[in-house]
Amino acid sequence: IEGGEGLDTLIGGAGSDRFVFALGEGADEVLDFTDGQDLLVMRGLDFAELSITQSGNDTTISVEGAVVAVLLDTEVSALTARDFLF
Repeated sequence: IEGGEGLDTLIGGAGSDRFVFALGEGADEVLDFTDGQDLLVMRGLDFAELSITQSGNDTTISVEGAVVAVLLDTEVSALTARDFLF
């Protein structure tokens, strides 16, 4: 599921989903990320480039200070390298 450029809200629904992000395409919100089931596809990026922080109930993923994704109601401690594809 890819939002493209701009600020988008992504909803995967039931089953496993792949949410696609890239630097420069805006900050997308993911409403229903399920750890261990869904994947975050980061095009043109490396895990070491990501800054992953907790913002209230949400997890923010940034690269070089630019927000790429916000995972609503997701704890940063739940994310590992296995949740990502590069």
